[in-house]
Amino acid sequence: MTIYHDGTKIPIAPPKDSNSDITRGFQYELENGETIITSDWLINETPVTPNTTVNGLTMKMKYFVNNITKINLTGGELGRTYLITNRIRTNKTVQDDRSFYLKVIKL
Repeated sequence: MTIYHDGTKIPIAPPKDSNSDITRGFQYELENGETIITSDWLINETPVTPNTTVNGLTMKMKYFVNNITKINLTGGELGRTYLITNRIRTNKTVQDDRSFYLKVIKL
């Protein structure tokens, strides 16, 4: 699922069950000839790599193709809301951060 970020207000993603894996990400509007060079992820402002856990939420993997970036997450503490941030660099932009809030619940 890709999440829309209007550049001003941080969106709230649909909640995540504590026992499920989910994939969320962003689709970037890129200029003609612009490409994503790096895509890094942060959970609650902590940089993460595969198998990194922050407050019970684990990043399993990340990937990006063309102008879409995604992160696969597992676990999480019931009732906790996490700030998930994607930090990209393009051949025309030094840094662009997009975030969403993700609440963990029991479905």
